Amino acid sequence: AALLLLPSGTTIIQAAAAVQPIQQLQQQQPRQLSECIDTPGWNDSFGDGCSYYTGPDVCGSEGGEGDGGMGVANDNCCTCGGGTVVTTTTTTTTTTTTTTTT
Repeated sequence: AALLLLPSGTTIIQAAAAVQPIQQLQQQQPRQLSECIDTPGWNDSFGDGCSYYTGPDVCGSEGGEGDGGMGVANDNCCTCGGGTVVTTTTTTTTTTTTTTTT
């Protein structure tokens, strides 16, 4: 703060704001995203791809049969519990600064 005296005897106080960081907090939040990918180009012995195996009923009754040279639907199609699970992890860093003004 500064004190200024004017010739007429009037005073004006000028306050300069001083900003001082008190606390800086960093948070890292990892996030995982998982997705299943059907085996590319897979077909059963009848020429059907994973789109034929649309649910547990079809997977249960036919998913273990019909090896067309690349295995069966139960091993290659996500809807049957097969396929490949790809997990991607991303981390976001958030910085928070608390300040005080005087």
